[in-house]
Amino acid sequence: MEPISYYLKIKNKPVNVVYDRHALGFKFLRKKKRLERIKTVKRFSYNPNGDNLGFDSLSHDEVIKIGSEFIATRETMQEILVNKFPIMLIDESQDTKKELIDALLDVCE
Repeated sequence: MEPISYYLKIKNKPVNVVYDRHALGFKFLRKKKRLERIKTVKRFSYNPNGDNLGFDSLSHDEVIKIGSEFIATRETMQEILVNKFPIMLIDESQDTKKELIDALLDVCE
C-alpha cells in the first residue's frame, strides 16, 4: 500500500499510463479520508490473515514499516529485542523487506 504522497504525484499522469484514473482516484480518496480520521484512533488492529479493512486497521506493509522504524530508532525496542532474542534467525530473508533487514542488522552492530 503506497503512501498518500504517491497518489498525489501520479494523479495527473496521462491516461495512456498504466494507471486507471478511476481506481487511482478511489484509492486516493480512501487514503485521504483515513488520514483525516487517524487522530481519532485509540487503538490499531492488525490481522495477519488479511482482514484489515477498517480505518483503524493496519496493513501488513504498514506493520513492517512501523516495526522497522521502531527497531531502527527506539533504543528501548532494540534492548527488548537483544534481551529477549539474543540469537535471531531469519528464514527466507530474500523475501524480507530491506528496511526491516537493515534495522535488524543495525541492532546487531
